This record gives sequence, structure tokens and C-alpha cells, in this order.
Amino acid sequence: MTHRLTPVFRTGLSIGGWRNNSRGVGCAEYHTIDFDGQTVLVCVTGLVDASESGVFFQADAERQFKRSRLSGKLSRDVRPSGSGTEVEFDQASLFYEHQLLASRLWAILGVDASRTSSLSGDPAGVDRDYYQIAPRLRYRVNRDLDLEASYRRARQMYERLGDAATNDSVYLTLTYRPPRMTRSR
Repeated sequence: MTHRLTPVFRTGLSIGGWRNNSRGVGCAEYHTIDFDGQTVLVCVTGLVDASESGVFFQADAERQFKRSRLSGKLSRDVRPSGSGTEVEFDQASLFYEHQLLASRLWAILGVDASRTSSLSGDPAGVDRDYYQIAPRLRYRVNRDLDLEASYRRARQMYERLGDAATNDSVYLTLTYRPPRMTRSR
């Protein structure tokens, strides 16, 4: 359901439910072992039965200003993980776009935080937190062509293992939008 409250403010809300029954080979027990100063997670494989249910949702809002736009989103979803189990995915996003110079230059900032949590109690590398910040500058060369410079810093942290990974990326993007073709009868 999306509702435009005013000409410059819009909100949306989606709600649903899910249920899953599964049976298969997986980690039946977990043990941690201290090995030479490092903590190692050991999985004892066995037959695992799982039955889960829950709620998923997405709520978003957007506000238009004279020269800028602010939007945000909160969501919870269920997704498959790389290890074959299902995870709950929670996400919060914020996006801000502001026009700087006479309709040619925009400053854009996107911020995102998310968390995956195992639904089956299988924590081996599934429970993670993600953070991302992405500032951009977009220049409109002409009606059909944009040039954009952007930077992205992303961080992923494993909840149980204490490991983390960080990524820094720089992009230069050229976007071409072909003119619309009109048809006459």
C-alpha cells in the first residue's frame, strides 16, 4: 500500500507472513575450541528438522523539497543464505539527493545498515552485520548524458566469529538516455 499524503510526501507499507518446514543434513551441534589463541567453531553434522514462521514487512517514506529529496526505508525479509539455510534480513536505508548548481550538479548520499540472522540456529558464518555509505556527485552534461563520480565504503562483520571485512570502491559512471521516439498515426 502506497499513499501520497501531500504532493511532496509519500509513504508506503507492505506486510506479509511466511512459514517454512525443512528437513536435511546440517549442523546439529556447535562447539568452540581454543586453538593456539584462536577460537574455532566446530560443527557436528546430523539430521536437522526445522519449522519456522514469521512476519516480513517494508515501510518507506519520501519527502520532496524544492531542490532536494529525502527517502528512507525499513524492512524485514526472509532470504536463502549461501550455506543453504534461510536467514532473516533486516535493513534500514537513508537516501538524500540535493541539487547544487542550476539543474546541472547534484550531491547524493546513501547510507545502508543491514543484518542477517539465522532462522535455524545455524550461526556458522551466517549471522552478519553490513554497513555501507556511498556519497556521489552527478553532473548533467546535457539532456541525454550524465557523468557521475562516486565512492563506496562497505563493512561486513561476522557476529559469532568476530571477523570483519572492509571494501572501498571508487566509480566513474557515464549514463546515456536516448531521446524518446514519438510515433505519429
